Amino acid sequence: MLTAIATGIIVGFILSLLTGPTFFSLLKISISRGFRSGIYFSFGVFLGDLIYISLAVIFSILVAFEDQYRQLISIVGGLFLLGIGLYYIIRKVTISNEPTKILRNTAYFFKGFLMCVLNPIMLLYWITIATKFTESYNQTELIGFLGATSITILSSDVSKSYFVSKYRSHINENHILWLNRVAGVVIIGYAVFRLLIPVILKHV
Repeated sequence: MLTAIATGIIVGFILSLLTGPTFFSLLKISISRGFRSGIYFSFGVFLGDLIYISLAVIFSILVAFEDQYRQLISIVGGLFLLGIGLYYIIRKVTISNEPTKILRNTAYFFKGFLMCVLNPIMLLYWITIATKFTESYNQTELIGFLGATSITILSSDVSKSYFVSKYRSHINENHILWLNRVAGVVIIGYAVFRLLIPVILKHV
């Protein structure tokens, strides 16, 4: 079990270095709204990961379900991310150093959760990881491995939010504007090229 957990920590650290829609969203939220809001967003993503990890552990039962509804999930998730990307690009920027209200932070939690859950690539991502280590670990060790991986990613996201939010006072609205545009373009590109276009090509 210790070997599985240690391996999970290493894999989680490597995966935390990768960038994607949630990475840019975390940076933007931490800069514009602070560390507390970043934590809420990170835990939303973490909850989404836990759900997909649970599905990955019993993937042999759910693979047929995923194949059957993959296109629908891709369309819904792609449109959701497309909307978020467009919102980032066109929205006006204001920096508030006031503490964010609990209700607003709860919204960031659900935003992180939905960005994770509505991305079918994440389910395939965890299934791929689980499949790779299924032959090496028994079920208990596999759960320990995936749990350590996800907790390491969460810890990394919280650390990113903390360090970014510490320097938020040196960041002006113009910086946020360009970060929004970069995040928007990345999220739209991800939604279009990784989710929507593959579905369209299957029907051409």
